[in-house]
Amino acid sequence: MCSIMHWPYGAQAQIHISGDTLISGQVFDGQSEQALSEKLSLLITSAGPQDTVRISRCVFRNYSLENGALIQIKGARNVLIDSCIFHNIAGTRAGVDVHAIVCPDEGSQITVSNSIFRNIAADGIQLGHLRNEKEQHQIHDWTISGNAFYDSGENGIDIKNTQGNIRIQENFFSGSRGCSGGKPGCSGDAGIGVIIHQGARGVRLQANTFYHNNRGVSVKQAKVGGIPQDIHIEENLFYGNISQTREAGWGLKLDAVEGAVIRHNVFVDNHPRRDLVIKEQQTSGIVLEANEFLSPEEFARSLSDQSSYPFPLLQAY
Repeated sequence: MCSIMHWPYGAQAQIHISGDTLISGQVFDGQSEQALSEKLSLLITSAGPQDTVRISRCVFRNYSLENGALIQIKGARNVLIDSCIFHNIAGTRAGVDVHAIVCPDEGSQITVSNSIFRNIAADGIQLGHLRNEKEQHQIHDWTISGNAFYDSGENGIDIKNTQGNIRIQENFFSGSRGCSGGKPGCSGDAGIGVIIHQGARGVRLQANTFYHNNRGVSVKQAKVGGIPQDIHIEENLFYGNISQTREAGWGLKLDAVEGAVIRHNVFVDNHPRRDLVIKEQQTSGIVLEANEFLSPEEFARSLSDQSSYPFPLLQAY
């Protein structure tokens, strides 16, 4: 079942997707004459435990939203978003976040793969948004793989208050330069490839490339929510993440975490003396193993001796 629901004000419209649904090969362009609305968005829910929603080979571009996200996943299971393009997703209100994909409270068995996110007002993908300590979230069993995130207004991926088995693997993050909060579509952040906070649990970052962002990855405690737990960051490349603002940048920073494995990562030419930053006051149970800190020349030489390129998304950039 796929129905169109109109909000009671203005031209804002929402496509409500519930039940077995396939959307493939469609172009949604906010500037086209055929566009339903400049403020169109999709809400995905589940009608039954066996229902599957698949969105593949679609293009979403040139949309301006008042708030929220182009695609909202709410209480859904078994969703696949594959080989799509999200381009020029903007906001209309200063200081109000607009994302490409968001799952605010509940969603599981979700895959987002092989897609491109470019020039998104706030986050490419945001999981969880804890508004107060009494909220109960059920966000688990997500796979985000093989995607490219370019020029995010705030963060490529923002992970908050998840409950486990969140896999972020083989993605490419570049050009996250932050937002002061006064621009339409973003409330403000420093420009991070991936941020993990608000008590997120069970997150694995593996074989991703963080290239030329203000900051590569941040694990921290937010104003609301607990300290992140059980975080694995392995086999990633952090290359040239240098802040373009007055605030310091870094490759990877652990401000607050309980239980983290940092293994087999490669750090190249990040913000001076800030490839890997660990603050001892709120971090515990950290395992550091076989991480490499290389100059650009050393990194280039290491690739020439290998038959297969270890970071293919960097090669394709």
